[in-house]
Amino acid sequence: MKHRFHTYLLTLISVLILSCNKFHDEILPQDELPLSTVYQTAADLESAINGVYNVLQGNYLAGQNLIQIPELMSGNGTFYIAGIPESLDLANRNLRSSNLNATNFWIEAYKAINLANAVLEALGTVVDPALTIDLNNKLEGEALFIRAYLHFELVRYFGQPYGDNSPENGVPIATKAILKKSDITYPARASVQEVYDQVMQDLLHAGDLLPASQPVYRANPRAVKALLARVAFQMGDYGTASTYAKSLIEDEPGLVLNATPEEFYTNESSAEAIWVVKFTTSDASSIAFWFDKTRNRIGLSPSLKSDFEAIATPSQKSAAQLAGLSIVDLRSTVPLISSDTLFTNKYEDIAGLGDDTPMARLAEFILMRAEALARGGDMPGSIELLNQIRARSLRVRDASGNENPGDQQIVLFKPEDFADADALIDAIVLERRVELCFEGNYFQDLIRLHRDIEGLPFDACPCRLPIPQQEIDVNKNLKQNESCY
Repeated sequence: MKHRFHTYLLTLISVLILSCNKFHDEILPQDELPLSTVYQTAADLESAINGVYNVLQGNYLAGQNLIQIPELMSGNGTFYIAGIPESLDLANRNLRSSNLNATNFWIEAYKAINLANAVLEALGTVVDPALTIDLNNKLEGEALFIRAYLHFELVRYFGQPYGDNSPENGVPIATKAILKKSDITYPARASVQEVYDQVMQDLLHAGDLLPASQPVYRANPRAVKALLARVAFQMGDYGTASTYAKSLIEDEPGLVLNATPEEFYTNESSAEAIWVVKFTTSDASSIAFWFDKTRNRIGLSPSLKSDFEAIATPSQKSAAQLAGLSIVDLRSTVPLISSDTLFTNKYEDIAGLGDDTPMARLAEFILMRAEALARGGDMPGSIELLNQIRARSLRVRDASGNENPGDQQIVLFKPEDFADADALIDAIVLERRVELCFEGNYFQDLIRLHRDIEGLPFDACPCRLPIPQQEIDVNKNLKQNESCY
């Protein structure tokens, strides 16, 4: 049984949850809750880190928001129904400071961070022979990793884009646990750079601690590399991003692309997975509830469907047509797309709601390194990586539906297909949108590339989530995002 308590704090952390711990059956008063009382054994600490994952697993984070919010705000998803104003406002980028999706994203992220901080502080207080060095390192690494990941997501959605060095345009950095009234502070927002620095510091430390044996549904060394690459990519540090992506591609035995694009979604924890948040029918996710056709909520936008069509270039389509062939993209057909091409089937378990949430998979980092190489002048190397993704997804068929392996060359790029590196980068960005759609990437790609988001400048106020009004009301040191909220 999971035991929870909620204590409303007059700080940025509105709610604190501590889960799965016998000491929480009867909660002491807030000002009488020392760590030495809450955590006394190695088992208590293991339960506590499970509590961190439990918060991450909730609908306001990996169970919904971390996919739904960016897919609606980027224009990948079209919201079909009325009666759910919070989600409709995300799709229209017309957010109020009381928006429940944004508010609960903030609250749950800091809740998980706070519990991770409590684990980190408790590791120095528990005396238990069962708390071996290896177990201590694993728990510390997991707590640091999740703390880093959530600070990164918070600053990407609530803060200004990376490169804005103004003070207080990031988010508050939380590295101390709040367990009692005397711990309460009123932190201001840090700068974007300060948040990124903290994220990188935590990830590098986590990478030194986590064991190689960690499964894909826990913080693990591959996930550390993936997140370090993603952070560097968002910063525009393409050399560092390329180095970490290369390590994932070349130095991780068993981490390979699946044979078909749909296998990652139908075969949970497949060979392509780096990090997932695991769900089961008894511990359900609501993502399929939002994206499955039977619910008629979020479908493919016209612009995304247009980009699916643009994956094969006019010259490639012409070459296929002259040879009496057709080009099929497996990512835009059944089973990944509904038969009417209106909805994604990446999250297909509408009956059990047990789809894992993809947090990082190999295809993302192949395309990441491809873009980084193009920016560094290695166009042949970049094209080779881009073609790995295309070769898996694009099929060239005759009138009877038969495939001749030699015909696939029609859809694979050659250096002469691109006038310059910028043209190649555009092709890679297009491939990223199609390959990674409904996985939460495209919105941040647009911000990283300084491209308009559905007609709005990438740094426009409506492209940020509002700081929850209830947080500003109790913490006068918090500044709202400009004046549009």
